[in-house]
Amino acid sequence: MYNTTNHTFYMIKAIIVDDEEQSRQALLKTIELFCPQVKVIEEANNIKTAEAKIKLLQPNLVFLDIHLNRNSGFDLLLKFPKPDFRIIFVTGFNNYAVQAFKVCALDYLLKPVDPDELIEAVERAEERIELDKIKLKYLYHNLKIKDEQDKIMIISSMEKDEYVNISKVIALEAQGNYTYITREKEGKICSTKNLKHFGQALEKNEHFFRVHHKYIINTAYIKSFDKQNSLVTLKNGQKVPVSQRKRTFFIDFMRKN
Repeated sequence: MYNTTNHTFYMIKAIIVDDEEQSRQALLKTIELFCPQVKVIEEANNIKTAEAKIKLLQPNLVFLDIHLNRNSGFDLLLKFPKPDFRIIFVTGFNNYAVQAFKVCALDYLLKPVDPDELIEAVERAEERIELDKIKLKYLYHNLKIKDEQDKIMIISSMEKDEYVNISKVIALEAQGNYTYITREKEGKICSTKNLKHFGQALEKNEHFFRVHHKYIINTAYIKSFDKQNSLVTLKNGQKVPVSQRKRTFFIDFMRKN
């Protein structure tokens, strides 16, 4: 991927796994012609060889044939329960079977490989690889930072991943399986993760308190607490209920802090 900001060329390391020599060579030539950002570093024609080469060479991308002699490409994936590489399936399946790939949102190429479809699949993989690099950068940042408030939280919305400084999060509100995150200046984000996910992510942060089954608040933004109505008013004007079950714990928490 050519980055116009710093003029760096990112090379994607790839391995082709296909039991047919002719298919491997055809795909290799198409990649060389149309996807210069991809460097095919190795090939494999069976599961055992592919497993060994993937572990040794750690590619970013694997072009994986569905049929591998008497085995399936899915048998190879069982060797990598949590793969750290992107997969583009290569298949000779008919259109009915290809629909299954579409439903599961998996990238695939139908043999013989169409150059335009190859370019699109590689570009999607490239974007995801770059996102992984960004996430690793923030992971490294968080591991170095001791203060939980200075850490970065990755929030996945329907459109994109957003990187938010935890100290800027005012409140989190459950809406079914989604969570609305209110930030200090940038407004709300609707995350595809549920509130339980964020509760676990923030449990070591002493500033956040789950005051209700639908709400987690950043106590640094508390403006006032109406004990009679068990209602917290935050600095942005938002009013959040404190459940009866949480009320005593919350009052004790506030006294200690």
